[in-house]
Amino acid sequence: MSEDHFYVLPPRPEWLDGVPQLGIWQPLTSLPKMWAARHFVEHLFGSGTNQLLETKATKLRKGIKCVLQEDILNAGGQHIILKIRFADGVVWLARIRFPRCPVLDHECVGGFRDYASGAKVMESEIATMQLVASKTQVPVPRVFGYELGPNNGIGGPCMLVEMVEGETLENHIRKQGGIWGSQVRHLLDQMVPLAFELSTIKFDGIGRLQFGTLPNTLDLVSYNELSAPPFENAFQYLEDRINCRGASTDLNEVSDGSRLEWTEANMQQKQIMAKSIYQCAAARLMKGAEPGPFPLQHMDLNQQNVIVDSACNVVAIIDWEHSGT
Repeated sequence: MSEDHFYVLPPRPEWLDGVPQLGIWQPLTSLPKMWAARHFVEHLFGSGTNQLLETKATKLRKGIKCVLQEDILNAGGQHIILKIRFADGVVWLARIRFPRCPVLDHECVGGFRDYASGAKVMESEIATMQLVASKTQVPVPRVFGYELGPNNGIGGPCMLVEMVEGETLENHIRKQGGIWGSQVRHLLDQMVPLAFELSTIKFDGIGRLQFGTLPNTLDLVSYNELSAPPFENAFQYLEDRINCRGASTDLNEVSDGSRLEWTEANMQQKQIMAKSIYQCAAARLMKGAEPGPFPLQHMDLNQQNVIVDSACNVVAIIDWEHSGT
């Protein structure tokens, strides 16, 4: 048997200095003052809005009282996660999409711009989680309830979900200072079958899921406009990606026309180079574009969205907001 090797975690890049560490449980005061998530949570508890979530959770558990914890939270770019602790010891999570900071003189970071779009994204996330849970053995947190409408009183779309015991693989690696080769093999032995099983769910178009017009049904809709039909084939999808609005792909506009190396390019030039490469590749792929069916994918399956126990056993896959075919 070969000797196990430990892969040391590289130091945090200098460009992340001053950037808050997200995706971990931390006190609200650990978030920078110019972070929209902080203002949202302060208002949530300061206005008493937290009681709306507590009332809904208590009703879902048939009268068992609960408290939305104010002392600790988990924040991302557009989500905050709060713990709901019930009187009998059970803990749920409230996952809320928060808007951009409404204070005009605040240059806050994070939050969604449009409520309707934010709600549709969360609807797609919930629909996908419920489908995956019903069709596969992929471990997905259970969804107990949700409030997506603009008049829900919370200020953002919200879902109440199961809290799975464990930690993200990213935090597990960070605590260890790296990862053992045997742990990598153990993780791959679990993740490959899960990814394959997920890919067995297939649809005739390219898009994301939302609740259907009939009870207990799902519809596939466009990625760009969540009320529009999905792409019918790969040709349409790739053509849309090529024609999508964005930065110019003409490098001559940002250089003197000489050959530009990636290591010498600035951030704007790198964005243009990357888009140019993408469009060239898409144009070639269109020549052999397949009509489908198209498998369901998580789209953001990385160490931040895999929950493991102390032995690196995968106990849950989280954050399905980008999922689709």
